[in-house]
Amino acid sequence: MAEMAVSLAREKLLPLIRDEANLLWDIPKEFADIKDELEYIQAFLKDADRRAAEEGDNTNEGIRTWVKQLREASFRIEDVIDEYMIYVEQQPHDPGCAALLCEIIHFIETLMPRHQIASEIQQIKSFVHGIKQRGKDYHFQIQPSVEQGQSSYRGSRSVQWHDPRMHSRYLDEADVVGFEGPRDELIELWGQIESATLDDKTGSRILITTRKKDVADSFKSSHFDHAHELKPLTLEKSMELFCKKTFRFDYNGCCPDHLMNISSEFVKKCKGLPLAIVAIGGLLSGKEKTTFEWERIRQGLSSEMEKNYHLIGVTKILGFSYDDLPYYLKSCLLYFGIYPEDYEVKSTRLIRQWIAEGFVKDEEGKTLEDVVQQYLTELIGRSLVQVPSFTIDGKARSCHVHDLLRDMILRKFKDLSFCQHINKEDESMSSGMIRRLSIANISNDLMGSTESSHTRSLLVFTGEESALTNEFAQRIPTKYRLLKGNLAHLKYLSLKGSWIQTENILKFIGKLQNLETLDLRFSSRFSEEMPKEICKLTKLRHLLGDEMNLFQLKNSLGDGGLQRLKELHLKDFYNLKSINIDKGALCSLETLQFFNIPQLETVPPGIQHLEKLEVFDVYHMPYEFEQCIAPDGGPEHPSIQHVPLVRIDGKKSTR
Repeated sequence: MAEMAVSLAREKLLPLIRDEANLLWDIPKEFADIKDELEYIQAFLKDADRRAAEEGDNTNEGIRTWVKQLREASFRIEDVIDEYMIYVEQQPHDPGCAALLCEIIHFIETLMPRHQIASEIQQIKSFVHGIKQRGKDYHFQIQPSVEQGQSSYRGSRSVQWHDPRMHSRYLDEADVVGFEGPRDELIELWGQIESATLDDKTGSRILITTRKKDVADSFKSSHFDHAHELKPLTLEKSMELFCKKTFRFDYNGCCPDHLMNISSEFVKKCKGLPLAIVAIGGLLSGKEKTTFEWERIRQGLSSEMEKNYHLIGVTKILGFSYDDLPYYLKSCLLYFGIYPEDYEVKSTRLIRQWIAEGFVKDEEGKTLEDVVQQYLTELIGRSLVQVPSFTIDGKARSCHVHDLLRDMILRKFKDLSFCQHINKEDESMSSGMIRRLSIANISNDLMGSTESSHTRSLLVFTGEESALTNEFAQRIPTKYRLLKGNLAHLKYLSLKGSWIQTENILKFIGKLQNLETLDLRFSSRFSEEMPKEICKLTKLRHLLGDEMNLFQLKNSLGDGGLQRLKELHLKDFYNLKSINIDKGALCSLETLQFFNIPQLETVPPGIQHLEKLEVFDVYHMPYEFEQCIAPDGGPEHPSIQHVPLVRIDGKKSTR
């Protein structure tokens, strides 16, 4: 009986062991195959997004579902690729007999993760095969279109669609508001050039308008040519336009007293955008002129954007600007929807996050920061991103998008599975995969419902009434699969202004091998020394902190640590008396900032070794420090002459 049992076990186990061995042995080949599959799917999704933009609401619902499933398949492939790359990086590489023993032990220890990766690859391949088969069954395929010379959905219908921008061409002059200044400028300009132009008695004039700065610049034939940049309407002009549209048949075109306050709320919401003012005014013109009715509309304005005749046109027009973007800029624009309404994000922070998200591709001869700055400049030039303040060198200090554009972005989130934005305690989670999670309200009920194994980015925006708690932070590594493994996938970590105990995180900081940005500024519970293991973070590009003890770093900077660090901010180091920069250390540093280091009275010896340093910012430093780098005879000024931009308390220092 015992022999029979052993025989039966052998007959059942051996095939399983063989299958398992084949499964694990084929991982590299399967990985290569699925990586190729991802490239095809991503190329298809680019084409699908373009076709969806062309067809608008006429896209077949079945095709929408099919494309969404393919998008989720691409997410799963991205996830397993990341898991595999972490596994490869952890393989032992040292030769020798002792290393052979370690390799055997490591092989046994990694059986489970390798099995999980191999199984997930097989499941993904099966999932993708099923999607392809359904595409064939229901004819959801992209086929060449001879008429357009482009691809199109087979089975989708072609519908003549009316462009909502056309009616603006036929406005009466009396209905135009806010162009008095530009009109007077044009009249004055015409008076200057009229005698130099031919008069063919036809009375024709050509006026070119565009939302793209580069298009306007392309029509300039010399530096004397001027492109007039339209500004948002003032609050006074906005109210005038609002009243013209809303009360054109009532109250003699004026706003009644009982609607004055709520009318101001609507006008402020539009932020000087004539398109929005006209649309909302058109909507309200057909409604009862009561405070109750208008308040109801104001609270449900976002949902009205999707169904009301007057507002749908705004959504479509804003959608044109998104659809017209090159593919590499679309994710960058969508990212603005992650932030809360009216949130002005610092450009430096935005740039770091775009890099961490993988939106930025390498370009020969440029750093990633240079490329992403180019992306941001292009979005600003397309009038999609607004800049309330600039730096001394003319770059955007902070930026945001218009509220209505943000509403359009939030509607894109669902279709593209780009992000879930949680703003209310009772807000429900979307079905399907969630790649990014933005939380503006922390509650115990919310913590359980927002856990997702496929979430790659987690952003929490808290105010005084809703703080990020230790309890919430401790759940992150265990409830978000792509942040597991000691946060091995993490690229961007900002605990700026948080109340959680950052010293617990710093204990294993050396294990965050993919970390690119670490921001610990204003973390009020930070009390530990910065561990020397931070120098093991070979991919770290930005280190920002205050009130930290850098003693452990003293002997590490000279050993080639922090080779990729691009930005270093040191703030409120009350006991720091000297810094030595060895040759070869911080060799990639581009921005160095000293802020309130009261005992540091001289420039760091070796700063001349920072050959790539472009910006040196000094704020609230001792008088002796400022004098030693003064351009008019400061003894240490020659050591920073190679730095293009030196700022003392925000003012540019003359070289």
